[in-house]
Amino acid sequence: MNKREFVLSGCAGLLGGGLPMAALAECRSQALPQLTEAEGPSGWQAFVGQSFEVQGQPELSLLLLAVEGAACAQAQAGLQQFHLSFALQGPPAALAQAKASSGQTLHLRHRASAQETALFLQAATPSPDGGARLQASFSLLG
Repeated sequence: MNKREFVLSGCAGLLGGGLPMAALAECRSQALPQLTEAEGPSGWQAFVGQSFEVQGQPELSLLLLAVEGAACAQAQAGLQQFHLSFALQGPPAALAQAKASSGQTLHLRHRASAQETALFLQAATPSPDGGARLQASFSLLG
């Protein structure tokens, strides 16, 4: 979001007004694209650092850590390949259940904007501190 859009959206007043973080998160979510339109890596990039609830597992959340994709000669042929890397967050029992559901489609709800999407998530390499990770892989033909 550039400065002009920030000011016009009314978010500048929230920063100086000392409003709670929830109001600031709401303000940021207004600038996010629609999840249903976030088909390519650039659409998902806006959600990096955002938290998602897993429907049916309210104690579990996923934090989008990165959108990883290699720009290569295939992009010229209309092929986009990228991965979404998520960190699992929640109590140990919920994390164990999420690990068991790896390789399944999970329905996610973006916390700040209440947008919903479904992704096929698979187990990924754990973080250096042993934290569980899931990833969604995309291969889109343009």
